[in-house]
Amino acid sequence: MRRFFLDVSTALLTRLLGSIKRHETFNVLLFARSSQAFVEISVAANAKNIIRALKFIDRQGRGGTELLSALDDAFCLPGAEGHAWSVVVVADGFVTVER
Repeated sequence: MRRFFLDVSTALLTRLLGSIKRHETFNVLLFARSSQAFVEISVAANAKNIIRALKFIDRQGRGGTELLSALDDAFCLPGAEGHAWSVVVVADGFVTVER
């Protein structure tokens, strides 16, 4: 992503993480040419974990935006039985969409 889009994405993710309820869990998956999860299993939405996630987001790399492999990786992350989960995709709009 270009710097402007990285800044906008980081601001959006900061707001999203700040709005998570204390009883919820979360994870972050960054993607470009490959993807990387913040943690292996979702963590509690406490201040310490949110700060750690924001630092993780701040270290994001650059590269092509390959959406399909990132979505595959996201849907392979383990979930907790009985819990609903959401996937939010934040990209600059210049994605590689494979067939």
